[in-house]
Amino acid sequence: MAASNKNQFGLIILGNSGVGKSFLANILLDKEIFKHDFSARSVTHRTEYQQITIGDHDYAVFNIPGLIEADQVEYYVFRIE
Repeated sequence: MAASNKNQFGLIILGNSGVGKSFLANILLDKEIFKHDFSARSVTHRTEYQQITIGDHDYAVFNIPGLIEADQVEYYVFRIE
């Protein structure tokens, strides 16, 4: 396999449900790739990605489901009682 001169990068967009991760990913890609809606409930239910090339750089933009649903109680990992 021949070595590639291109640099490869990944971008994972993290956030709670309903904050606009899919919308942001579409803006970054300059295309309507990921389904989005103005909703506090999750629209993305599985991890999706789209590859793009800008100059000599390859990017994989990952759109993941929300970390916390709007009606879900937050879980504090480092909570001190």
